[in-house]
Amino acid sequence: MVWGYYISPIMYGQNAITINEFLDERWSEPNTDTRIDAPTVGIVLLKARGLYTEHYWYWICIGALVGFSILFNILFLLALTYLNPFSDSKAVIEDEDHKKNKSSTSRKHPLEGTAMAVRNSSDIMSSSNHEQKRGMVLPFQPLSMTFNHINYYVDMPAEMQSQGVNKDKLQLLLKIKALSLKFFTSTCFPHSSSN
Repeated sequence: MVWGYYISPIMYGQNAITINEFLDERWSEPNTDTRIDAPTVGIVLLKARGLYTEHYWYWICIGALVGFSILFNILFLLALTYLNPFSDSKAVIEDEDHKKNKSSTSRKHPLEGTAMAVRNSSDIMSSSNHEQKRGMVLPFQPLSMTFNHINYYVDMPAEMQSQGVNKDKLQLLLKIKALSLKFFTSTCFPHSSSN
């Protein structure tokens, strides 16, 4: 079971944290316990728990954690790309505005809005005019936000106070009413300079 110890990212994280802590000069008091052969109290604690005691293991553990992160991200991307869902996924939900725009446009994509099981069936695969769609569609529930009478204040800029404005707050939005989140986002953040 030694292999389980060395393939665990948690082991590398624990070792990096404990090496960083117990090899610090706060733990460099001389060891008075003669049962464990170690020069400092920090190394005694590390040896007593079977952890690494050399400084270079900290960087080895950090490198292993970065490697695990890259490996798991690659495996996750491959799984989403090539694996099919366990059940039918009807993740495409069209709103009314989108349906109206589609009906006015000239052409609709023949596979849009269909379940993964239907898209991967042999009758669609055999037709020559459709390309193969692979991957997993993640299900989601689209949400909308409505609000009424929103006021937005910020602290008064120093430049405006120096020009004689005596208020503490500057009101940017006054009684805004919106029926969707898109309106609010475009109202509050029309361009990056508003941040």
